[in-house]
Amino acid sequence: MTVSQDQNPTLSALDPMLGRTVAGNFRIDGLIGSGAMGNVYRAEQLSLCKPVAVKVLHPHLMSDDKLVARFKREAKSASLLNHPNSIQIIDSGQDRDGTLYIAMELLAGRDLAQVIRDEFPLALPRVARIVAQVLSALEEAHAQGVIHRDLKPSNIMLISRRDERDFVKVCDFGIAKATLEDGKDDRAAMLTIQGLVCGTPEYMSPEQARAESIDGRADLYSVAVILYQLVTGDIPFRADSPVAIVSRHLVEAPLPPSQRRPDLRLPKIVDDIVLRGLEKDRELRYPNARAFREVLEGVLGATVGPSTPLPPHVFASSPTIKELAGTSSPPGTATVPAQPASERFGTTANMTSRSPRQRPIMVVGLAVLGALSIMAAVYTFRVHTQFKRVQIAAAAALEAARATPLPPPRPARSTVPPAAAPAPPPVPAPAPVEAPAPPARERPRARHHASAPAARETAPAPAAPPAAAAAPPPAAPPPREAPQVLAEADKLLGQGEVSDACARGEEAKRLSPRLPAAYKFLGKCYMRAGHAREANDNYKKYLELAPSAPDAPFVKSMIK
Repeated sequence: MTVSQDQNPTLSALDPMLGRTVAGNFRIDGLIGSGAMGNVYRAEQLSLCKPVAVKVLHPHLMSDDKLVARFKREAKSASLLNHPNSIQIIDSGQDRDGTLYIAMELLAGRDLAQVIRDEFPLALPRVARIVAQVLSALEEAHAQGVIHRDLKPSNIMLISRRDERDFVKVCDFGIAKATLEDGKDDRAAMLTIQGLVCGTPEYMSPEQARAESIDGRADLYSVAVILYQLVTGDIPFRADSPVAIVSRHLVEAPLPPSQRRPDLRLPKIVDDIVLRGLEKDRELRYPNARAFREVLEGVLGATVGPSTPLPPHVFASSPTIKELAGTSSPPGTATVPAQPASERFGTTANMTSRSPRQRPIMVVGLAVLGALSIMAAVYTFRVHTQFKRVQIAAAAALEAARATPLPPPRPARSTVPPAAAPAPPPVPAPAPVEAPAPPARERPRARHHASAPAARETAPAPAAPPAAAAAPPPAAPPPREAPQVLAEADKLLGQGEVSDACARGEEAKRLSPRLPAAYKFLGKCYMRAGHAREANDNYKKYLELAPSAPDAPFVKSMIK
């Protein structure tokens, strides 16, 4: 039954929004949560009979032009995005009584802060899957010129979707920086609201704290803080006041996660990934959300082998959002010149000039690239060798057929028993001019034209093409290789087709039961599908086949 204010005065006294219909289409049914700027209600979209969430600005803030602009900016920024991992905006505007509202999809799940609080420690594959989805949403947002600027676990929702758990929805673009219509930077308007710095100090990048012009790498710093919290259970810096926390972000180097929580025995590669994302200088961080995601997935077991190496830009210097998205950069986006290859890949000449913390990262990167190059070369050699063998075998069969002497013609059929049949008279050699003897390969065709021996000798059949009788059958197509199947499986997994990707992985395992990469991929695929037992079995088989692999310690840590 619909409850209105007139029917229930007590309900109206508690919250005047309950029971109201906003914009003639959204009936407010209950309170979901409350914040400094407004309340979020559970509502029903009357035109579609669909449950939605409606965010309403507090009435006492309507007189603050900056807060009103911030609220409208959230609706504008979020409406620009069309990505599965970003919350979808249904409608926004102002009701007849002046109420500002944003209607969005209703999410049934928990925020990441609750998950960390209730379920820590989380398995590293699960951490990688969650953070990769956050980065995928940011990749789309940055390409549209939208920078979130307030990423934190409470703004990341985890829901169940079809057969996939931990499906990420990035929410609350309330202080997002979007490109303005007049082309001006809105930094000055967003620095403070009622005397408070916008953003959460615990997750704020140094350049944002210094009120500098920012780009998407500010969001990547916040993601690195979230990743630090996911693997250690706590944020990198704590202090008694927000100003003190911001100061630590500006000047202090964070303690590596493995040293912060030695009891968890985190792999060294986790330190390298997190600390690069937490670099004070944004030029030293990941260049963009895509590079961060590919490094995270590649190092944590997403690469298949030589068919899917890490992309070159993973270790390159930071390109701009404009270069990656193929569109014009939003105002305030920093343009970073490309570095020489020797600086990007850390050659011997310049590795000595890098900090001690950076050297292991470059060494690991070079080792990974070297291993992948060797595997690609071995795979290419095997394919080339197999193709040459097929060619040689076909040529040998053709030569053998040509060199084999043809059998003599069979005598005509006779009714005389074999024992009583007279011996055939010898055939005299014909004179070269009068009756030249037919070529040897023409004789078999003659026996199909006449029954009398004399007719076969004096009337040779037309010559047949030399290779017609000896042509080998068409070669069967080469069998599919396991690395090729794994490449297809990895592409399907990247598209979200988890079940089909697992099926292709099983096919690759059947084609090559001793291929470690097949078991490694299946472990990751089943872990993403939520099948922990199958994932553990495949990870154990991978360790059995490749006990000395560089990522073996990390894979061991993933097995429950």
